[in-house]
Amino acid sequence: MKNLHSFSVSHFCRRGARLLSLAFLLSLTNQAQAQNGPRLGLKAGLNLATYTGGSTLARQAGWQPGIAAGALLTYPLSNKSGLQMEALYSQKGMRQSRYNHLYRDPAFYSADNIYRVSLAYLDMPVLYTYGPGSSGSGFFVAAGPQLSLALSKREFVRPRGEAVGGPHEEMISADRRLAPVAAGYVAGLGYQLTNGLGAEVRYTGDFTRVFSPSSKAGSVYNGVLQLQLRFLLGAKNCPGTPAEPRPRPVSPAPQPYPATRSTAYLDSLSRDPKVRRVVEVLSILSWLDFHVGSRPVYRSGPGVPPPTRRQPAPRTRAEHPVAY
Repeated sequence: MKNLHSFSVSHFCRRGARLLSLAFLLSLTNQAQAQNGPRLGLKAGLNLATYTGGSTLARQAGWQPGIAAGALLTYPLSNKSGLQMEALYSQKGMRQSRYNHLYRDPAFYSADNIYRVSLAYLDMPVLYTYGPGSSGSGFFVAAGPQLSLALSKREFVRPRGEAVGGPHEEMISADRRLAPVAAGYVAGLGYQLTNGLGAEVRYTGDFTRVFSPSSKAGSVYNGVLQLQLRFLLGAKNCPGTPAEPRPRPVSPAPQPYPATRSTAYLDSLSRDPKVRRVVEVLSILSWLDFHVGSRPVYRSGPGVPPPTRRQPAPRTRAEHPVAY
């Protein structure tokens, strides 16, 4: 059974790696290259972690809150796809009710106790993102493999009804060693704004067990529901969209010479039908006056002296005294 589980996990990992590689090659060959380069950002959020699997410990596990914080690097591959690499400090674990425990103080006894375990990991996912938010603003989906390095493990027991860190809470050390490295997957949905702010909701699960085989803890795997906020540094403009240059002020065009405007005005006036009618009426009145009105008659014949014309008087030159 153990060999069958390890075979299924390795087979699934290989298939996932092949699909991610194929998607990466298709984005490089079939889509246009994005205009902007990689962007650095910061992330922080809330984790709700538990154990999954078929063991008794996993079936009794409840949700344990924690935090996640770190940095991310986004690299757009096209207008609707990109890569997202992260390094996050992530708290995982679980909580269990009705836990039997004998406290150090023999005078204190509680039949109903709460057991919680807090695990710390360094998560390093490499995600393929698709959607307008991958290189601009809008929604995007993210999926890909994740490698986690185990940092620490702490276990606590407290009676029900007391807050975390209460007077009767005790730290215990169960004989269960963490596996130093865990392999898993990430899948989620996010939204990116043009001012650099964004949010993601996603789920991460492990393919490998939480504890080493020598711990004999059974099939126990980490499962975490994450709600994260992110901020891309230097993202005043929309990622993937170049900033438009400011238009230079254009000086007004020089006005044409007044004579040119008057000539154009006269041309337009001559083509006006009303003006043309007035000109036609004036022409008809002038023609009628010429043909109907009285004109002087000059007669010629015997005994009729020809019309005399007044001759202009000869001009006399003014005499100037001559100086001797």
